Amino acid sequence: MQGGIGSVSGGLNSMRTPVDARSHVYRANRPGPVCEERILAEFCRPGLRALDVGCGAVGRSARKLQRFGASVYSFDINEQSVREFAHSPAAGGIRLFVGDLLHLPFGNGYFDLVLIAVRGLDYFVSRAERTAAILEVDRVLAAGGLFAFNSANPIGNLLSPRGLHRRAYWRWRRDFLLSRAWRRDSFIDLNGLRLRQTPPHRVIPEVTENTGMSLVCMMNRQATSRNLALLTLFSSAPYYLFRKAS
Repeated sequence: MQGGIGSVSGGLNSMRTPVDARSHVYRANRPGPVCEERILAEFCRPGLRALDVGCGAVGRSARKLQRFGASVYSFDINEQSVREFAHSPAAGGIRLFVGDLLHLPFGNGYFDLVLIAVRGLDYFVSRAERTAAILEVDRVLAAGGLFAFNSANPIGNLLSPRGLHRRAYWRWRRDFLLSRAWRRDSFIDLNGLRLRQTPPHRVIPEVTENTGMSLVCMMNRQATSRNLALLTLFSSAPYYLFRKAS
């Protein structure tokens, strides 16, 4: 699968059908949040075997893992995304495949680090599927391995200062508030994606109680706060880092 593709079996009130992981092609090529960079700078070492979940069409996180010296495997459930990234020179050396996080084609304890960026875990809208995804991550993580991801936070979506320079975001936030979408288990984001939303105080036991992993740290996108209360109030999608027991 080196540098190529392998196939693995196994507006808020808009009337349009919400986009999901199978239909959405992620092409944004921004640098990513500061906190992600800091997590990888501290914990990603040369030779570490890493799995990037949801490469999208640009492989932003996969390329970042590779830059920190990891041996990178990356996949997406959307075949078009994988094909687009595979044709990019930036995909060289990254093992790419089309796959499903609920059924990973790897043995137990295969990876040292699993990264799910850009709220990828939130594509699993039902609690049962989200739990199954977390358990599958736990299965493929080696003892002492790390699990990093971010997740949408309903209160932070209301109060976060991020995005307030955009008129479209103001309209979206108004609808999010008035429709009481912040009280539901899922919501439709500004890009039309149906996502699950979970406040930080529920994300932590969601991982620790289902897997036995322990929380290493959590932080906002700019890596300026690790305070649970502040993250709950003002971070729209905090980052979490967990470690599997040795």
